[in-house]
Amino acid sequence: MPNLLKLLTSMSRWSAPGDEVLNDLLPEEPDSPGGSREYITDLCAKANAGDADAEFALATEYMSNGQYLRPDPFKEAKWMKRAAERGHAVAQLLLASLYASGTGVPKDDVAAAKWCLAAARQGSSNAAYCLGDMYAAGNGVPRSYESAVAWFTKAATVGHVDAQNELGLYYASGRGVSEDHEVSAKWFRLAAEQGHAAAEHNLAVQFIHGRGVMKDTRLAMEWMLKSAEQGYAPAQLKIGKAYLLGDGVRKSKVKAQAWISRAAKQGDVDAMTVLAKCHHHGEFIAKNAHEAAKWYENAAQKGSSEAQFCLGILYRNGEGVEKNLNEAARWLRMAAEQGVARSQFLLGLMCAMSEGGMSGELAAYMWIKLASTSDKDAQEFIANCEQKMSPTELAAGQRLVDEWLQKHAAK
Repeated sequence: MPNLLKLLTSMSRWSAPGDEVLNDLLPEEPDSPGGSREYITDLCAKANAGDADAEFALATEYMSNGQYLRPDPFKEAKWMKRAAERGHAVAQLLLASLYASGTGVPKDDVAAAKWCLAAARQGSSNAAYCLGDMYAAGNGVPRSYESAVAWFTKAATVGHVDAQNELGLYYASGRGVSEDHEVSAKWFRLAAEQGHAAAEHNLAVQFIHGRGVMKDTRLAMEWMLKSAEQGYAPAQLKIGKAYLLGDGVRKSKVKAQAWISRAAKQGDVDAMTVLAKCHHHGEFIAKNAHEAAKWYENAAQKGSSEAQFCLGILYRNGEGVEKNLNEAARWLRMAAEQGVARSQFLLGLMCAMSEGGMSGELAAYMWIKLASTSDKDAQEFIANCEQKMSPTELAAGQRLVDEWLQKHAAK
């Protein structure tokens, strides 16, 4: 009897996974050909027999776009891991992405790198590219630009276009490899000729400056336009600026506005800032302070120090927005914290005049002293102030300056 109980128990354990999976079947559509239960039952049988392809197929059925099973990230991860452990290269790469995002498993960058490496060693170019990214960012592995270049090269040499573009960037900047613009242009061209939008843009920049290729404005604009037409925002912005200035193309305010607006509407920070400045100063479009404020704020919220400074000025002057010194101080401070000298100077003046919730003579001194490294007005102002300050006040003010510099040097 004990042996029979053991046998029944082992049989129930064997059959449970199939029963569990069948419970996750989606209801069949009225006009569907049917057969989902039979298909999943067959997959379960093969998976339970150790078939890695079947385990992988079950994992994909549990994805959000699975055809027959209710999405379940935990069950997706379970079956993906089983397939990965049997050496299924695609499962290994997808399992790495699950660990990287914490989907169905605890987030674990080290485990993500381990499975990515396993797939890369089987020749997966996507895994080699992802591993290069991990080494570049130091996610799950020690940061190493040299290792990043090595893995990007493995992927690029078998035609991985993203890796080819990355290699172009690394050779252009000299990160992890000796700077070589000819090699950089070679990799950009290989990716660009396959329609990679960022590579088209990067190759165009090479032609503009004559880096690694003969300087050629016509070819530069051809590649830039190809990139822009694919929706690559940096290329759209550059094309817009070219039409604005007549650089390599015939001047056209209409085309300039159209391209810059397209880039801005995609959320490109530089494009939003340029469009805001055009509305603010009436460049190629009618002056519109309200539109300027809207675009400055969009860019400022994404961290543009220039936009933060300009938005602060608009709030200070009541241009395009209701005058609000507290808001002015808030945006000017954001720009000042990023090192914008003019913003630091104005913030210091607001502290001195107790505007916008800002106050304190020492705070005023700190901001204006910081600005004085490059702002002439701040230099004159601080020179006059320091003549009237006591040694104790000067020491206290300089201490604040040193603390700010130390804090920001660590970032």
